[in-house]
Amino acid sequence: MREHLLTPSLSDAAPPSASIYSANASIVMAFIGGVPAVILLSALNSYRLKRPMDALIYVAAFAGFFAYIHAVLNGQLPFPLDWLYHQIGRHGVSNLAGMLLCGGFYFLHRKQHRTSNLFQSPPSPWIPGIACIVLGFVISTVMVAIIREAGRA
Repeated sequence: MREHLLTPSLSDAAPPSASIYSANASIVMAFIGGVPAVILLSALNSYRLKRPMDALIYVAAFAGFFAYIHAVLNGQLPFPLDWLYHQIGRHGVSNLAGMLLCGGFYFLHRKQHRTSNLFQSPPSPWIPGIACIVLGFVISTVMVAIIREAGRA
């Protein structure tokens, strides 16, 4: 009857979850790289966690970012965003949107962030962070070029 108390309980346990980049790294990405960098870093976290369905969220985030750039370049921002854009500027809106996305993506991976903070040290975000910033800049530049070309046609 007491034999089950002596059996190891961790032997058939699932392997530990992959460590993910910290929420602090996402916040830094929001200020340095803006919205695309935050989306890309969170996508890397989803990839490390093997969560392919999160890709739909990232596609929606990039679509919203694309719509925002389109609205800015064509002067079609709705009143609250237009007012905010004129109060804090382009970089301020980008930082604010990046911070809101950080919160949303943290909420998406909150359980994994808490587990990672307790049991594992997060991996170094330097190389992927720089790559996300550079790739985010390229994505933003290409989006702006596409929208401007479409406006000329």
